[in-house]
Amino acid sequence: MKRRMTRSRSRLADEALIIAFIASGYLLHRYRVALPPLNMPRFWPWWMWAGAAALAALLAFMLARLGYALVHRVPYRERIFRTPVKGPEWGYVYVLANAAMPGVYKIGSTGGSPQDRARELHTTGVAAPFTVRWALYCEFARRIEIQTHRLLTNDRVSADREFFRAELAAIKKAVRQAQEHVTAARAH
Repeated sequence: MKRRMTRSRSRLADEALIIAFIASGYLLHRYRVALPPLNMPRFWPWWMWAGAAALAALLAFMLARLGYALVHRVPYRERIFRTPVKGPEWGYVYVLANAAMPGVYKIGSTGGSPQDRARELHTTGVAAPFTVRWALYCEFARRIEIQTHRLLTNDRVSADREFFRAELAAIKKAVRQAQEHVTAARAH
């Protein structure tokens, strides 16, 4: 159920683009209107119709991008400048817990919100939803995550998964150590 809802939200921008294209074509065909001036002569040359259709398509594309940004809660500054607010290296290193797996934590990184990531991971194969136990907003989040996984190698549940059987305090300490290591390496 949740997975279908997430897919439909992600498809909203595509659907808005298709609807806008259809609507702009219908307006051109039925009422001979697209963008101002609203009353276009019936016998414009083909290149004027093509230009009006191209402008309508551009407007539809811009509306679809705005719809996508609003649905996916993209910050205003990212919508305008098309870059993350603090750069591509900034993000969260998070620790998630699941009631179905007591004592096991998932350590990962994301450029978005840890709460959104926890919701994304709750699929049909997972018995209970993930909860955010701790998160750190930092630069070089992905590198810190990888270094944390290296520090906690002995506590890893499976070699190819990001799940660890350790105390939350030990995980926090490992993340802080990894952060110090990564920032020190970047300084040199």
